[in-house]
Amino acid sequence: MTHRAPSLLLLALVFASGTLALSACGAGQSSSPMSWEPHDAPANYVVVCDVTQSTLEARGEYVDGLAHVLEGLGYGDHLVVMSAEDSSVQNSELWIEEELPRYVFTASPRPGTDNKLLLDAWKTKEQQRYEDGSAGFAAAHDVGAWREEALQRVQRKVLGRVAAGTDLAGALYLAGQLLGTAPHSEERRLVLFTDGLIQTPAVNWRGGAVTSRAVERLVSEQRRVGALPDLAGVKVILIGARADDEKRLAALRSAWRRYVSACGGELEPGSFMSHLSETLYGEWLGEQEPQGGA
Repeated sequence: MTHRAPSLLLLALVFASGTLALSACGAGQSSSPMSWEPHDAPANYVVVCDVTQSTLEARGEYVDGLAHVLEGLGYGDHLVVMSAEDSSVQNSELWIEEELPRYVFTASPRPGTDNKLLLDAWKTKEQQRYEDGSAGFAAAHDVGAWREEALQRVQRKVLGRVAAGTDLAGALYLAGQLLGTAPHSEERRLVLFTDGLIQTPAVNWRGGAVTSRAVERLVSEQRRVGALPDLAGVKVILIGARADDEKRLAALRSAWRRYVSACGGELEPGSFMSHLSETLYGEWLGEQEPQGGA
């Protein structure tokens, strides 16, 4: 289902209301802890796809990257996938806005005794009850099938949609608003599939120099008009950046780190890459130890 977003307020309201539900159910396994302790806090993801003409050659990487993001989702996580278009706040499309259902364990009352044998027996019983309930929940909600359906739903748009231009800064502002109104905010992550070439009246990285002064000018102008993205506490990953030479790529990397930091977020140190990396996604999703990176 495609949703045209006429305004930032409408998108924020749609996000907050949680009107779209999980669309696939069946049998599957996904990140169900084998402990009777409460689940880890769920995470919020916003994925922004830059659909300007210049990114067409990289769109296959967008699809692969989105598949990685979907693979990293677990029960309770909230996902938004949106396009970055010309005048992003008004024209961006909301392609996915869903929260994976979550199984929440509620233990029966603790016995009113200090007898260790009775307490151990109660805990064993509760552990088994939790495992049975968790297994039943996983059997009723096939996250694997949902991932496949979600990817198929937006793949054609990701590969073929072409906007006349892209207001990337506006898309980031919108993403910050969506993350700020998320149903839970313990873990917030922003994925940018873009060439990284911001183009505004204040800055033109598509044709001009990418400098620290340009970042300062962009941040100053956005603060002046109240359009600086609020990415406080957000972990950011950027995939798709291109440059004709290493010096320009290094300048682009430095500029993005400065810009994300000015917005309150953190650009993952190994995440600014020209191409996808299995190691990169594993590190970013917390599946393995960092290997270092530029």
